[in-house]
Amino acid sequence: MSNANTLERPSASAGQLAAELKELISLPDVYLRLQQVMRSDEASMDKVAEVLTLDPALVARLLRIANNALYSFPSRVDTVSRAVNILGVRQVHDLVLATSVAKAFAGMDNAVLDMRTFWYRSVQCGILARTLAEGAGMKGGESLFVRGLLYDLGHLVLYHHYPEQCRAALAESGGEYGALTQAERRIMQHHAIAGYVLLSYYLQDSQHTTSIVARDHHERKDGSGYPYGLQGDDILLEARVIGVADVIEAMASHRPYRPALGIDDASEELTTTSGIINDPEVVNVAGALFTKQGDTRQ
Repeated sequence: MSNANTLERPSASAGQLAAELKELISLPDVYLRLQQVMRSDEASMDKVAEVLTLDPALVARLLRIANNALYSFPSRVDTVSRAVNILGVRQVHDLVLATSVAKAFAGMDNAVLDMRTFWYRSVQCGILARTLAEGAGMKGGESLFVRGLLYDLGHLVLYHHYPEQCRAALAESGGEYGALTQAERRIMQHHAIAGYVLLSYYLQDSQHTTSIVARDHHERKDGSGYPYGLQGDDILLEARVIGVADVIEAMASHRPYRPALGIDDASEELTTTSGIINDPEVVNVAGALFTKQGDTRQ
């Protein structure tokens, strides 16, 4: 196994470890068949449903997601054909990818990373991102839910390949939020490139929005982010939305090294960094949501 020194150059080392990992963690045949169907000239909802029925467990997970309150369908979705017709082929593909990735990493040691907590936080970020996208009037905002599920996939890559170094980064933080960020910049920031490489491989498209969001969600408006120091509109809008959702989720949720800071602290952080680090339009949407939530509590 490589040592911590192999993590000095994010683009090279993270890409290398993701390339190695893709040989170890493959997606199920049903997903690969789904990709083939969607690339063919005969792609149709019926063909997609036919492929999905080859994996009953996958169908069960897909229906569970389709029936989640997030989608607010008036009646229960009880067949894969109906799920495909209601959600659409592209949305079904994205959900199948997310559930397949979750299954592929299911064997990770919980002593290294609590997988239940990881996916819970990813779901929370996905819900927040979708809500922000809808509030901003983005086309195809529903796709942000799945991108929120997968944006932090690179962390699984790092914990799988470098568990000791990742644990050391967390220990180095001493339980302090700011110190953890400094530790991440030396070691953990490689997750952005690692997630990008792995998703590009899974999607067979290095320019796919889902891959780019995984790579760029820590880029910042003033160029202070990573991995490439992109600025302003050079950062994909979807990545900017995920970036804001990530801040909200991180600050409003409990962490092993600190209790939840709460929505008020998240709102203050976003207001302070609006236009400097975070996209001001997305922050304004988040502010409106915070205000609406506060009104409903009164």
